Amino acid sequence: MTGSPTTRLALWSLEHPKRVLLGWFLLILWGAWAAGGLASHLRGEIGGISGSVSDRVMQRLSRDFDFPFAHHLVVCVHGTVPDQLTRTSAHLSEVLSAFPGAAGVRELPSGAPGWRAIAVGLKARTVEEEEALVQPLRALLARETPPGVEALTTGTSALSHDLVQHGSSVTRDCETQILPFLLLTLMLAFGTPGAALMPLLSGAGAVVLAMGMLDLLARVMPLSVYASNVATMLGLGLGIDYSLFLISRRRDELAGGLPDPLLRATAACAPIVTTAAGTVLAGLVVLALLPIDECRGMGIGGAVVALTSWMTSLTLLPALVAVSGSFLDRPRWLAGRVQGATARWERRARWIVSRPVTALLVSIGCLLVLGFPALGLRLGMPEFNLAPRSLESVRGMDAARLMGHSGAMLPIHLMVEVPPRTGGILAPRRLDGLSSISGWLQRQAEVAEVQAVVTPRYLARIALAARMLGARGLQERLPQEARWFVSRDGDSTLIQVIPRHDLTYGEVRAFAGKLRSRPWGDPGALGDARIDVGGPAAIELDFISAARSAMPPMALAITVLTALLLVAQTRSILIPVKAILSNALTVLAAMGLTLAVFGHPVTAAWLGLPASIPSVPAVYPIMLFCLLFGLSMDYEVMLIGRIAEAHEAGLDDRAAVITGLGGSGGIITSAAILMAIVFAGFAATDLVPVKLLGFGLTAGVILDATVTRLFLVPSLMVLIGRWNWWPGKIRAVRDGL
Repeated sequence: MTGSPTTRLALWSLEHPKRVLLGWFLLILWGAWAAGGLASHLRGEIGGISGSVSDRVMQRLSRDFDFPFAHHLVVCVHGTVPDQLTRTSAHLSEVLSAFPGAAGVRELPSGAPGWRAIAVGLKARTVEEEEALVQPLRALLARETPPGVEALTTGTSALSHDLVQHGSSVTRDCETQILPFLLLTLMLAFGTPGAALMPLLSGAGAVVLAMGMLDLLARVMPLSVYASNVATMLGLGLGIDYSLFLISRRRDELAGGLPDPLLRATAACAPIVTTAAGTVLAGLVVLALLPIDECRGMGIGGAVVALTSWMTSLTLLPALVAVSGSFLDRPRWLAGRVQGATARWERRARWIVSRPVTALLVSIGCLLVLGFPALGLRLGMPEFNLAPRSLESVRGMDAARLMGHSGAMLPIHLMVEVPPRTGGILAPRRLDGLSSISGWLQRQAEVAEVQAVVTPRYLARIALAARMLGARGLQERLPQEARWFVSRDGDSTLIQVIPRHDLTYGEVRAFAGKLRSRPWGDPGALGDARIDVGGPAAIELDFISAARSAMPPMALAITVLTALLLVAQTRSILIPVKAILSNALTVLAAMGLTLAVFGHPVTAAWLGLPASIPSVPAVYPIMLFCLLFGLSMDYEVMLIGRIAEAHEAGLDDRAAVITGLGGSGGIITSAAILMAIVFAGFAATDLVPVKLLGFGLTAGVILDATVTRLFLVPSLMVLIGRWNWWPGKIRAVRDGL
């Protein structure tokens, strides 16, 4: 058995199909069993950026303060009978005070008839611990809330918890809804039920095994709920994509009357699939190495499913095809209907080849026009009103906004810290500075309330006590709620800013950015103090900063890895350069089209959104680039491989392009349609991040398979001519034959 290790593995699977099928049957059974518990191990949010300013504030607050509401939830209680509502609210406050995970409970004033609000501080040090308390608290409320009264648990951690559960159900629903469309499209592409079923089985096997592996990983490391969404979305697409290569190649070999058509097709496709999977994997590995936990989780999820898709294509699929035999081409009258596709694509290729300059300019112009809106890219999480309205946390946020407490769920934390052994933060000489900071904050239009130890109103009283008792004595004699805002070592104080309830999340984030960029100067005797800004909005700012910093090295790393893989495949310099530039144009166009569609109220409404999206999550452009750049290489490898074969057979450059495009155009189009169906299914969900990514990938694969791969690349190869293959000789794609 000759050829590369991957080719030998694929050929071994042909020789021992029963062993391979038995092994895969056991793996898929295990994967299905393990995947059943995946949702309980995934998380809606991973937390802050390790080492960032917001992470430092949260760590300091959790470790050194007794502030019970550093991690908190809000319970919104609704009832139509005033007396019953009052009694129930008081009863629930008592019950919640006895809840083992509660660090503190207080009733909040309500500005809406029929509603009450209760803030519940949590005994949690991390976002993961905070989310873990949501379900037990809800179970307690369900037991203690009488009929006729509704208790809604909300807050950022409750929203994260709900997104985990909803995201898992979205994945299952998408799988169920898109499978019939995939099967119908495969039937149209191959003409027979047997041939149509093979890619679907391979893709499903890859996804099930990947979900089981993700469950193992989620038990030992934090993984975002979007890891499972990405794994399903990518796994179905890749598994079907790679399967199409083998099924269509086998049919071509069979039509040519050559001996051992399945053997020849497997030997030809194994290196192509390996290179294609390698380009996808390169981007996902880079994504998994980024210092952003959300990206890391999605990168790991995508990398795992890319590996399982590659495994199924080299082992499970050849074994399935081997045992199926002639069943794949029955009934023959259906199979005959799809013959002649090569001739049709060759006629289209001749039209393109005869007008290479026109085809090149039109295709580049089209991609640039579509990509123009990407220049106005704005990063930031979508507003909470775009989250699914069926979630309890979202309905609770609406109630909190009605009562005027939505700002309490997005507090901004100012941590003022002085060096150790310098008298403490409550030293008399520092009180004027703390008072001036609190006073300035209270005067800002975005602020509803400032909670701090030292405010202008109580400055004189605090200053007198500090002079009499000293900083440490003052701290010990403060009321309990005031001591919450001073660290146990006396060197730091928390100033908590509650934004106005009518501010959007974007406006709160902008105000947090304003506080970070403000030159505090020397407020009183705080010249030696360090002032950090934390809280949910500040965490988002750190995400945006980390994403912007990560983009250039990430793009460079993926570009270099992809170029090396293509150089190894083609022994050419210009083909990898051309592929990278054309893929970059495709990603730009897909991102621009996504921003234009989601950023306009009319088109956003067509997609089922109540409002346009002015900004996209910080991880979105990173995810789109990593996934789409790798997926685009699948079609590049397929097309270049066919053109190289024709060139090696003695055809000139123009004839080789015509023959290569004729042999691959149909399969590239079919693969793109199938990929688009998978991604469009996720674009139809009500989870905005998943909808954005699904739409962007749908647009990207369609543009890549039409404008880029069928117009831009062939026309450019015709114009470059024999320099396409410089400086090496063409290496046979049929590795081992």
